[in-house]
Amino acid sequence: MRALPKSRLLRTPDIRLAFIFTRLINLMWKLLIIVLLIVPLSAAEITQFDVEFTVRDDSVHQLNRFLFDTPVNGTINYTLPDVRDITVTDGRQPLSFTTTASSDGYVLDILVVEPASQLIVEYTTDNVIFHLDSIDHFFTEFSFDNKVNLSASLTLPLGYTLYDNSFKPSNGEIRSDGRNIILYWAESNVDSVLFSVKFVAPRQEQSVWIAVIAILAGSLLFIYLYFHERRKEDMLFGFRHDEKIVINYIQEKKIALQRDLEEQFKFSRAKATRIVSKLVEKGLIKKQRYGRTNKLTWIK
Repeated sequence: MRALPKSRLLRTPDIRLAFIFTRLINLMWKLLIIVLLIVPLSAAEITQFDVEFTVRDDSVHQLNRFLFDTPVNGTINYTLPDVRDITVTDGRQPLSFTTTASSDGYVLDILVVEPASQLIVEYTTDNVIFHLDSIDHFFTEFSFDNKVNLSASLTLPLGYTLYDNSFKPSNGEIRSDGRNIILYWAESNVDSVLFSVKFVAPRQEQSVWIAVIAILAGSLLFIYLYFHERRKEDMLFGFRHDEKIVINYIQEKKIALQRDLEEQFKFSRAKATRIVSKLVEKGLIKKQRYGRTNKLTWIK
């Protein structure tokens, strides 16, 4: 009998940082789960192993595809951790199986009536996401008795993003289906592999970006107001008080009549004419005859 492949899956609950190291070591020993596939002696070795991880909050849906170089048949035993929603097919049709509880989880007795060149086993495992503050971490390890070609993918939940591009193997490709981030790996002639992915919930990334945008917007507004006031102060430098209030009035109104200045500020016609002439000379306003008065337009 041959046991293929061996994998190690760490399952941990939420823990605080102060106890993380010691409890993590203990859990690694206590919750070490070996996934064991036993095939008849007449069967050849596994040549290709494909695995798809779909992360869903604290659970992970896993699809394992084993490809053999010669067909296998009869009863195949498959040892699994404590999982649910198990399905088994040969790629063409569902296969019958029975489950028996064991110290490691379940033993599946899979009945392969017609010779099959592949075996597909799907299931969902709960409580396999390790949480540390705002960072979620999933990792698992596979080992094989012979060299195999391997492809793997991991799909993050909707809206989740990678944490600091932290994933192993580091040669993985970051892809997307338009909604979810997907990691993809392809390895040749491997006998073991460790997958490790750190990711964060969307609210964490969004809060950071919102804070950054708010800071930038506030900084730009402050800069604008500061230099606006400085420019206004520079523009008013050298003018008398009565001239400054006229400048502010026309700048705010954009268009005003000279008689409005006389009525608003109780200026005499001569004083209003002197102030308007100075503003025209400084290039701040344009004066046009308008009936018995002048229309003043801000142009600065």
